[in-house]
Amino acid sequence: MSNSINRFEDKFSTEHLQGKRVVVGFSGGADSVSLLYRLLELRESLNIRVEAVHLNHCLRGEESLRDENFVREFCRQHAVPLKVERIDVQKKAAENGLSVETCGREERYRLFEEAAGRDGVVVTAHTLSDNMETVVFHMIRGTALKGLCGIPAVRGNIVRPLIKCTRDDVEDYCHRKDLSFVTDSSNLSTDYLRNKIRMEIIPKFFELNPAVDRSFSRMVSVLQQDEEYLDGIACGIFDQMQKGRFLSLDPIAQQPEVVVSRVAVKILKYFGFPLEYQNVGRVSGLLKAQEGRQEMGRDVYLKVKEHRLFVEQPSAEIPFFRWEAMPPQQGKVCKITVAYDEISRDFTIHRNRRLEMQVLNPKEAAHFEKIYKNLLIFALDYDTIIGKLVFRQRQSGDQLKTLKSNGTKTVKKFFNEKKVPIANRQRALVVCDDRGILAVEFLGVSKRAAVTEDTKRVLLITEEQ
Repeated sequence: MSNSINRFEDKFSTEHLQGKRVVVGFSGGADSVSLLYRLLELRESLNIRVEAVHLNHCLRGEESLRDENFVREFCRQHAVPLKVERIDVQKKAAENGLSVETCGREERYRLFEEAAGRDGVVVTAHTLSDNMETVVFHMIRGTALKGLCGIPAVRGNIVRPLIKCTRDDVEDYCHRKDLSFVTDSSNLSTDYLRNKIRMEIIPKFFELNPAVDRSFSRMVSVLQQDEEYLDGIACGIFDQMQKGRFLSLDPIAQQPEVVVSRVAVKILKYFGFPLEYQNVGRVSGLLKAQEGRQEMGRDVYLKVKEHRLFVEQPSAEIPFFRWEAMPPQQGKVCKITVAYDEISRDFTIHRNRRLEMQVLNPKEAAHFEKIYKNLLIFALDYDTIIGKLVFRQRQSGDQLKTLKSNGTKTVKKFFNEKKVPIANRQRALVVCDDRGILAVEFLGVSKRAAVTEDTKRVLLITEEQ
């Protein structure tokens, strides 16, 4: 009998909670009631502070208000700090072109993260039963290994203490503790696929194997280990591929299909393309062929040339970007990431240019330039720099005077004279100090910052490859 009584308590996970401020996503249903109450029981032994947040989705009229009132009263009775927010999720979903389910999920997790802040841990009431439903849902719609792994016990600062508890465990605990809860009437309708899975398909599993929940838990544990291992390999390879404005295909050569497909997913995320099965196949094909191009949208292509993968598209809009840094001290390397977006008709591509700055004497700088010429963006006379450095996009009216130019010209005129491609003009780096422009990418260094025979220290600005 003791085994039966302690099922929920034994399966309840307290990992990652010790000494933390714990923010509970509290809907008022049996799962979240059991979660919150159990945390209150463990509050002293775990040395935790327990708070709750509730999102009223405004989807079920009076019933939604009933749930909110129940949550407020429960937290009042148990002295739990509570944050409540109301959002018309249906309206917001329509405004943003999202499904109601997706919009609701995004709003819930936004609220959770805001409530948790930097020092809090978010806990949600997902159970083993939820996990089974999720895996079956993924199987029906089509999935890879990651989808078969279901809901992770921990993701970032989100912890799921009930992930090994079934819904029967939860309801037994509520009954033993005399805990009341509310029931969402929409969960009783088989019009929704997830409800149909929970009410009609999962029970068939238990008919075939009364211990299917334990079998499922073992399966998920093994698959999650496999997924973590393979994803770690893919992450390492993708990190090696990133070379600024293109991806090198050398690290992916000779890799098995199971790794190539995972790297393809990371490439889609990197460039901001939709994570669709067909797109994964297109990118995987490019990685294996090591040449060619694939259309990813209207006039937008992923292209492979000379073992490099990059996006080929019409000119994209690049919103103004600006980043600041202090000049490095001699003998130290300073790193800065210049991030910006390229917005085309169908996609937004996020770019990160990783720059390194170091100060060398002229002899060392000359040796460096000779060996690493392809990495160099600018070489500046360090002692001419006034104040902080600014890395930004070109602005209307920018002017530049170089050692070789006859007088000062607008950057736009320089670009025209040097026939700099239109696509490069918006993303070109303009480096300034407190006095003005020091250098412009594709054009060169200003006369006042140019390295001469009198230069004593050289600031080298290179791009990580």
